[in-house]
Amino acid sequence: LQHAHHYFFMGNEYALDEKFLVTLPASIIAALPRPDFSMIFSPASLATIFAIYFVASLESLLSASAVDKLDLEKRQTNLNKEIVANGAANMLLGMIGGLPIIAEIVRSSANVSNGAKTQWSNFFHGVFLALFLFLIPEVIHLIPNAALAGILILVGFRLARPSEFKHAFDAGVEQLMIFLTTLVVTLVEDLLVGIAAGLAMKVLILVIRGVKASEFFKLRTEIIEASKRVTMKAKGSLIFTNLFSLTDKIKKYPPEKEIAIDFADVRYIDHTSMAALADIEHALAAESRKLIFENIAHLKPYSAHPAAARQG
Repeated sequence: LQHAHHYFFMGNEYALDEKFLVTLPASIIAALPRPDFSMIFSPASLATIFAIYFVASLESLLSASAVDKLDLEKRQTNLNKEIVANGAANMLLGMIGGLPIIAEIVRSSANVSNGAKTQWSNFFHGVFLALFLFLIPEVIHLIPNAALAGILILVGFRLARPSEFKHAFDAGVEQLMIFLTTLVVTLVEDLLVGIAAGLAMKVLILVIRGVKASEFFKLRTEIIEASKRVTMKAKGSLIFTNLFSLTDKIKKYPPEKEIAIDFADVRYIDHTSMAALADIEHALAAESRKLIFENIAHLKPYSAHPAAARQG
């Protein structure tokens, strides 16, 4: 590919040359753009800043949540720290003309698949990239773009292999609908539009299943504290948008307190909330603590999956 030539394959002729190889500028530093800060408050600049903020924040949070599920040790990412670090880094990069960064699920899953257990894997990924860019750019120039595309396709297939569709269906028909909506719209449009479509489908399903508008962002909870036990009586619908108000309360209590969640007055709990509570139960068990689910039997699951959505 380092010189222009024609290639014949299955009766077709293709023109190949260096444009199909990874191309790097002669000087990485000189190639960095010089930002014009006088334009920072222009409508076009503000629209771009908001788009980058929204996409980078949302994808980083989604990637962090996805990697938590891949982690064999079931550790939980500090999402507040993740979003602050992401925002600070992107502000600094913008000032020197760099591209914005995001947490990347493809790279992260590749790290996990190859035995990575800590954030050092991501750190060394960046170090090696920088060394290769500055020390051996001529070697990088020998890599065909098609080879990089092949790697991305393989890793992407592993993330959305046929068994993932079955897993989504096992968790409930509504989970498969959300999964397919997000996947198809992302492929047709882009990631942000796909996520919005998936969220819209999720909200539509919740409305159909009787979740009230007043319950979307507020969960009514009564706390009953005893000497060694805390009972949280949730009321109404427990869904992904009001879940944090409950999980934050669970996390604030000291190890010596036994925590119980009373579902007697809960009408509906979605798959996201069931899965999150199961993760918290697992994390507390690792600390020799218990999370007790009381009066959950009256909520009937939509499938045999342990984290299936339930309705009373």
